[in-house]
Amino acid sequence: MAKLLNCSTVDVAILVSVGKLRALGRRKPNAMKFFSAVELTARLADREWLDEATKTIVQNWRRKNVQRNGRTAEKSTNAALVDSLPRSKNVGESLHFFPPLT
Repeated sequence: MAKLLNCSTVDVAILVSVGKLRALGRRKPNAMKFFSAVELTARLADREWLDEATKTIVQNWRRKNVQRNGRTAEKSTNAALVDSLPRSKNVGESLHFFPPLT
């Protein structure tokens, strides 16, 4: 899945945690995730969704970098943006999708 989105599995986990992607079933947070290939293909064809997904990933990494570098929100040039960023959960999940049926 990450290869199709041209990103890392951590970035896919970010999209799942903020609701941009939905895994099939109700899996436990640390369980392997499965995704619909049909739904993913439709999302990859939607330019607006790709734009929003990219913004979400970039905002998450900006927030993480600000936290890692020890800056406070007041010192950050993107203080308002950093405070409004979604917080990701379960970043280390294994992610997979079902191939289309032939």
